[in-house]
Amino acid sequence: MRLTVRGWAGKRIGSSPQISYRETVRKTTEVIGTYKKQTGGHGHFAEVHLRIEPL
Repeated sequence: MRLTVRGWAGKRIGSSPQISYRETVRKTTEVIGTYKKQTGGHGHFAEVHLRIEPL
C-alpha cells in the first residue's frame, strides 16, 4: 500500500506507511458495546456484538 498526498504546489508530502509491530489473536474474545444518542426525536440506539477468534 502506498499513500501519496500532493499539496497546492504539487510536491509530495506523503510516504509509504510503516508497520512498527505485529499483533496476533491468541484466544477467543467477545465484547458487547452499546451506542445511545438522544436527539430531539426518537434518538439512536445500537448494540454491537463482536467476537474475535484465532484462525
